Amino acid sequence: MKRSTSIVVLGLFLASFAFLADGCKSKEDKKHTRTLKGTIEELDIPGNTVTMNWFNEKLGKSMIIAGKITKETEIYIDGKLGKLSHVKSGDKVIVEGYKKGTDIIAVKVNITQVGQATKINRPTTQPAK
Repeated sequence: MKRSTSIVVLGLFLASFAFLADGCKSKEDKKHTRTLKGTIEELDIPGNTVTMNWFNEKLGKSMIIAGKITKETEIYIDGKLGKLSHVKSGDKVIVEGYKKGTDIIAVKVNITQVGQATKINRPTTQPAK
């Protein structure tokens, strides 16, 4: 009985320590992410920067904002993993990111490409040859 009580107490202690240690992280470690929806305006592939136009509901107007793409940034194009080099101006975008100093760092980028024709296979009325 004493051994099981000791294990429970040790488990509670470790859980409390982990909780407190998480609370002691610096502000740099805690990243408050935000999600914005808009349209790609400009790409600077060598500089790993994407500029987008989004509507700021608080101010009631469209705004231009630039964000940095890092090695850790996940880029999805039409639901599949993609590369920054495949993104084009005019593509619809949803970006999740955070502010680091004066930079905005993109964590996840979801692109919907505009003007991509989808091939639909329809049955024909003629028999196959």
